[in-house]
Amino acid sequence: MFHSDYDDSLRFLRLIHPRAAWIEIRVKGAKGVYGRNFADLDDAADYAAERSEQPETVAVWVTTNAIDIGTWQDSQKLVGDHNISTRTACFIDFDAVYPDGEKTNSTEAELEATRVAAVQCIEYLSGLGFPRPALITSGNGHQVWYRVNLPADDGGLIERFLIALAAKFPGVDQTVYNPGRVGRLPGTMNRRAPETPERPHRLAKIVDAPPHLEVLTRELLESVASVVSLPDAVVPVPEEINPILFDVEGFLTKHNHPFQPRKRKGDGWLWDIKCPFRPEETDGGAWIWQSDEGVITAKCKHRKCAGKGWKEIRKAIDPDFDKTAKAALPTGIGDAECLARRHLEGHPHCVLYQESIYEYQAGVYVEHKPAAIKRDIRRTMMRVFAEYADWQRKQGLNASPPSVNEKLVASVYGVLTSIVPEIEVAAPCWLDGRPIKDSIVCANGVVDLSSLVLTPHTPEMFVVSKLPYDYDPDATCPRWNTYLEELWKDDPEAIQLAQEIAGYTLLADNPLQVLMLLQGASRGGKGVFVRMLCEMVGRENTTSISIRNITKQFHLWGARGKSIIMIPDVRAPQKGLPSEIVEMLNIISGNDTLDINGKNRDIVSETLSGKLIATTNDLLVFDDPSGALFNRLIVLKFTRSFLPPDHPEHVEGQDQDPELEAKLALELPGILNWSIQGLQQLRKRWQFTRPASSVALKEELASESSPIKQFVANHLIRDPHGRVTVNELYTLWVQWCVAEDIDPISPRSMGMLLRSACPWAKCERSSTLDATGVRPREYHGITIKNTVRHRTPA
Repeated sequence: MFHSDYDDSLRFLRLIHPRAAWIEIRVKGAKGVYGRNFADLDDAADYAAERSEQPETVAVWVTTNAIDIGTWQDSQKLVGDHNISTRTACFIDFDAVYPDGEKTNSTEAELEATRVAAVQCIEYLSGLGFPRPALITSGNGHQVWYRVNLPADDGGLIERFLIALAAKFPGVDQTVYNPGRVGRLPGTMNRRAPETPERPHRLAKIVDAPPHLEVLTRELLESVASVVSLPDAVVPVPEEINPILFDVEGFLTKHNHPFQPRKRKGDGWLWDIKCPFRPEETDGGAWIWQSDEGVITAKCKHRKCAGKGWKEIRKAIDPDFDKTAKAALPTGIGDAECLARRHLEGHPHCVLYQESIYEYQAGVYVEHKPAAIKRDIRRTMMRVFAEYADWQRKQGLNASPPSVNEKLVASVYGVLTSIVPEIEVAAPCWLDGRPIKDSIVCANGVVDLSSLVLTPHTPEMFVVSKLPYDYDPDATCPRWNTYLEELWKDDPEAIQLAQEIAGYTLLADNPLQVLMLLQGASRGGKGVFVRMLCEMVGRENTTSISIRNITKQFHLWGARGKSIIMIPDVRAPQKGLPSEIVEMLNIISGNDTLDINGKNRDIVSETLSGKLIATTNDLLVFDDPSGALFNRLIVLKFTRSFLPPDHPEHVEGQDQDPELEAKLALELPGILNWSIQGLQQLRKRWQFTRPASSVALKEELASESSPIKQFVANHLIRDPHGRVTVNELYTLWVQWCVAEDIDPISPRSMGMLLRSACPWAKCERSSTLDATGVRPREYHGITIKNTVRHRTPA
């Protein structure tokens, strides 16, 4: 296993020190900490790799800022703040939160928590105009690096910058502001503590970085740091005890226990006190030390008091200490509902929709997988438990935070799904359940399709996607208009129908209960037209289902909440689309309720609001005796074919631009405006334009799709004085069905369809008796043609 990465080290050094400069590589090894200065970055990276490969090396760092070599005299001393004249870089350090407060190697979960915090910080700063930084992992945490150009004495700007960020992101280390600061060097090992399977040693490395780092301006830094002001004199050690920690001095004073004035010792404060166990002793003998993080250690030096620490000393001074301290601790620390509600404090806009939790982010609600939510819950629990440990320290209890266990995580997740608001209607909708039928969500806000007013995004509107472009009321689409002219050069009504179809796809529902059928020769432009509609409404708002799968289990789950349901390249057998497919198309386009099944999910009953758009090269035949589906068809005929030049059927002058879709994608805001105009003209009469080409095609479809209409056309004529007996007509119907390879239906069913095809024909009893003495039933108003025409039997 390699314990260094020379290339990663060199890449990082070149990122933060792109100009020739002196830097220090600092190493912590078995004999302590030592440093070596370099003017050549290749030599520095090579030295770092060599040191990192040594098992005794704990850490390898690099100076954040270039050294002013003129101030550096003693090669035996490490570089300090006085050796830096110009700040050239700064970093934001996110270290892991450890359960016992002791810095060690991080677990994968602890390391991931620092990555998430760092990414959130980057996103926040990017929103303020900060350039792309370098994100590195130190092996136990993550760091965000920026280049700067400031004097070493920057007036506390970097310090205020880090303090302001720490107020927003609690994991930020506020102490890495001094100019002589060193940072972890990527490409080297981090051996902070002995490794275990759960807490291994790791290689520091670059996670993400641009080719070069742009220099931050002072104005950008001030935009964050301006909320913080520093005292006139910054003292390197605290003069006051941290107020969130246990008040040792107040505790001793309250109980009249003798002590000497506190004094600074290491990273904390020390009090010499009188031994609480042996009143006869006059030499003091005991002491209490409190770290800056609040951990308390105590001891008595008397031999007879051996083994007595803070727990025993505090009880000797105050016998009721434990009882009083524990009573002041917050309750419900291990309660799943309390933890769930604490989690929602950081995630205020969460809802339950279709058995999944969605959270509002940047204008839309985003689905979170259970595993991702549980990871966030673990982070919340770690934070809450760390706060609980702070409470314990404030009360003088040195207990460790409770452990995060998977059973409690699962319980919190279960409670979370039960207490967040549930959306019980199909998206898009308002959180109170009201449907959203006349708005579209663009990248820059919500557009009202009636008033065309743009309003800001709001978490009160439950939408799961938005258009990937801004709404611009002045945008145009000249190339799109040219493309439409190429498709329907001599058919302006077809262009008008195409515009109305495009506008109709913007609606959240299917109020006219229609199915759009785009028919034409291969390479006729149907695919480009539909794909651009899908790009306009947003790819995530569309789905595609083959005609063969539309009746199969699970395949409709992905159509829920979509604006467009594409059915590409429909090909029907000679007998027509099977009745079960026709029935499903009728149900969807008719806004009927469906039971929809998803894998490993509960069956849901709902209406699919997506607009069905089918494309075909053929003249489709439907097994649709009732004509219900036919009546819902909106047919748009594509008359041209853009076949490649080497194709035998290529037509000169009908060549399609290979970069057409890329050019059209640049006009999406304009295509949206064009589509809105189509919706407005459709709304004037709520009826689609009927071009002559579409009418002719639909009549041909009707003839091919309805056997009874074909039969009437071939065998019957309208005759006000004509009469045909039911038996005679049914016999002729059966003969025709056999010849056409069609399964004949019963006389009753045939009569029902005939009345639909020939509403003027009346079925009545004859006024005369037949040969058997019975007055037969007969149709009045039709006559059988003298010449019977059949198609060739299939």
